[in-house]
Amino acid sequence: MSLVAKADRTTGRRLITLHACALLLGLTGTAAADPVADFLAADANGDRLLEISEFRAFINRRAQGGDATAQRVRSFRAYSVALSRVDGNGDGRVSGDELRTYDANR
Repeated sequence: MSLVAKADRTTGRRLITLHACALLLGLTGTAAADPVADFLAADANGDRLLEISEFRAFINRRAQGGDATAQRVRSFRAYSVALSRVDGNGDGRVSGDELRTYDANR
């Protein structure tokens, strides 16, 4: 069973939310990789929140998949700046809700 299928079975609503957030942030673009799978793969501890190291892994996966925004973040090594812009509550982690809120306020 794939990571996405397993996550979908146990947290279907959150999976849909993450996918919607990725679409809103433009993380899907023409990138070949699936943003939800990238988010879940980067979430090393499985808490559905991305800390800086997990966020960096997420951005790198998106950049490797061809996402232009992620490629810019990676090329400037601006992971902390990008995280701080999305991290609405300032806890140093990014949730699906924070991604959605960030996009709505851009």
